[in-house]
Amino acid sequence: MAIEHAFISAVLRYVTLVHGETPPAKDDLATLEAVLSTPRNDGTDGGAWERRRHRRLAVQMPAAARDADVQAPATVVDIGAGGLQLRNDGRLRMRTGDRVVVSLLPSDWAVRIDLPVEVVRSGEDDMIGVRFCGRPLVLHRRLTPGEHTSTRHGTANMGAVS
Repeated sequence: MAIEHAFISAVLRYVTLVHGETPPAKDDLATLEAVLSTPRNDGTDGGAWERRRHRRLAVQMPAAARDADVQAPATVVDIGAGGLQLRNDGRLRMRTGDRVVVSLLPSDWAVRIDLPVEVVRSGEDDMIGVRFCGRPLVLHRRLTPGEHTSTRHGTANMGAVS
């Protein structure tokens, strides 16, 4: 699990730098590129990954996909610096070219991360391929029971985020 957290953190940092308002520092970007790049063809890596610029990490991460009208549960199947693949439950129809927001919702994280994405592939098997098209929009800190219970308006007890 530590490798997953480190890899996903590197992906999120990379996406933030690439899609930020200010040009990224070349040292930061070069370091992240080296960590996230696909290994050369040495016979040990599968042929499908050789076409990708960045390696993918297979995960089973709870998520939600939403557009302006609908939010639906989903599962991230793999993630890399260029995008991710998710399994959609079918409630939110996503077609190639659609822009939606995917929220990463791991239960062991203290934050929810919202990522703007563009659909690049949608199949009949409810598998959707997306590319990142902006930096992470929101980092909501989750409150745990008993944490910050004495807020001014009592919103901590109602599940508010800070």
